[in-house]
Amino acid sequence: MLLGSKGTRMKRLQVFLTLVMVILLCGTAHATQYSFTDQHKYWTGWGSPESSENSQDVIGNPQLTGGYITVQNGYLTSVAIQGSGYRISGGPRDGQYLPFGDLFLDINSDNVWDYVVSLNGSTSRGYYSIYSVTLGLNSSTGYKVTGSDSSGYWSGYDIRNGHPWALANGVGSAVGTAYFSGIAGDGTLTFSSFGNLIGVGSTVTLGWTVGCANDVIYEQVRVPEPSITLLLGFGFAALAFRRRVLHEG
Repeated sequence: MLLGSKGTRMKRLQVFLTLVMVILLCGTAHATQYSFTDQHKYWTGWGSPESSENSQDVIGNPQLTGGYITVQNGYLTSVAIQGSGYRISGGPRDGQYLPFGDLFLDINSDNVWDYVVSLNGSTSRGYYSIYSVTLGLNSSTGYKVTGSDSSGYWSGYDIRNGHPWALANGVGSAVGTAYFSGIAGDGTLTFSSFGNLIGVGSTVTLGWTVGCANDVIYEQVRVPEPSITLLLGFGFAALAFRRRVLHEG
């Protein structure tokens, strides 16, 4: 018998509504991480004028392995980049950290950067400006590039020449700040405290490197649509409710 007393049906309805509320709360309050790995040798369309460098993913140090982003309520809350070898070995700068580049964010993965967190070479923890930009991936004027005495960090050996590493001066407008962790013990660098500034759609592309572009991050991260997540949740709730009804009927 599938239909019980009125009281039983009410209890079943309460169970179902409770499940729905749990799903809704989890869908809106839970922060979710989406990982990525370092799969590109350089940013699409850039490479290096020295063709021998274009076949190498890593030229010297550092070595970047990937990372993850965290999204909550449809907004980006943090970006973590994992790697090692951030210190210079040998030469007059032995033991110093490599200069850190800016974090570039393409929210719709349409080859146009939308936001940039400007470290501009700093490796120190603290709050840094977020710039709103409309900067094409292949812009010839919007970046500081490696291998240039006027805008890059240095030129010469152990460097991927002619590659973007920071936002050019005067590009974009400051719209907020983000917190940068500096060097962590495990080599993970974290950008956080974005607030509700950067809404994330179904994809986001990340761009990051150090001032000599020895290894670069240029990866697209897919973020499931919230509606799909909720529909799946409702489906599971309906199945659980049906199973309970059949069990108690």
